Amino acid sequence: MKVLFEQLYGHQPFSAGFTDKSCKYFVMAVRTDTVQYVYNTEKNKPQFYETIHRFRYNTGLLQDLVKEMRALKCLWITKSSFYVDEKRETITSVSFKSAVGEQPFEENMYYVLMFLNRPLNSPEIKARIRKGELVKIDELVYFTIGSRYR
Repeated sequence: MKVLFEQLYGHQPFSAGFTDKSCKYFVMAVRTDTVQYVYNTEKNKPQFYETIHRFRYNTGLLQDLVKEMRALKCLWITKSSFYVDEKRETITSVSFKSAVGEQPFEENMYYVLMFLNRPLNSPEIKARIRKGELVKIDELVYFTIGSRYR
């Protein structure tokens, strides 16, 4: 799934996921230098397909990404950037459905995997690991639980 996302992202930056926990309605947020286009298959399907064609995404790869995300119950995949030691770092984040039950008044918690491009050993990262905010899986993969999936 990450490899498919990286291939599509290299063509035109975007984030993608589902607007519902049942993974029925797909959404894409396509970013340009000046505008972010957000369309989903529930409310604006024609504009969604028009955006895919306007930015010339490989529709076969995009369909494969959607299938992989649905199979894994992945709610959102995106890239984000932050600075560590005055150097810009970009990570790929993948959010998954909460395993917590569907009880009334229960807070939604989402599992998030973060994939780094290179190992980071900054004091900020180490502090977040010590506090339990991040769990290191290996040098390039971290895990956290958050209240938002985007």
